Amino acid sequence: MRALLVVLLLVVAGCADPDAVPDAVPEAEELVGVGTVLDDGDGPELCLGAVATSLPPQCSGPRVAGWDWAAVEHDEAVATRWAAVAVIGTWDGEIFTLAREPVPAQDYDGPRPPNDEPDLVSPCPEPAGGWAPVDPQRTNDVTLQRAIRIANRLDGAGDVWFDQSPNPAYGTDRHEEMNDPALLVLNVRVVGGAARRA
Repeated sequence: MRALLVVLLLVVAGCADPDAVPDAVPEAEELVGVGTVLDDGDGPELCLGAVATSLPPQCSGPRVAGWDWAAVEHDEAVATRWAAVAVIGTWDGEIFTLAREPVPAQDYDGPRPPNDEPDLVSPCPEPAGGWAPVDPQRTNDVTLQRAIRIANRLDGAGDVWFDQSPNPAYGTDRHEEMNDPALLVLNVRVVGGAARRA
């Protein structure tokens, strides 16, 4: 299973070019998300961080209110629907509420991050002895996906991403060797600091 980081931008938008996307330019206090919305039966979620490119894809994030699959071009497999979109709406700390109809990601020409290739190396200092699983026997795709779901539902959850640099195949063309759960670092950034999440 491969994982792909989807660029997701949540910005206060007041600097958008009003001619960029008719009827889809965010107003003050509205936020923009560019990424995947996925519904595996529990309701639509705006994926943050990595999206496993299995069929169907797997990811998680905050719930999306006001979503209508009938109004959005999307893919569907194994009781899961997903779409690559730009969404504009408001965030109350738990739910992203749409203020406008979603725009297909490839058609969106509004505000984006200054760098579409984010630095995915962990900002945490490498521990003595290097990065290693706490329990190698329980480190697999299932436990990794469970950890991602838990991280995305933390109070104040922000970014969730993989640092693949501990993998010897990192930076090479040996892509089939990437995404080994035992050779990556799962990073979680929360609003308000990590101390109260422990």
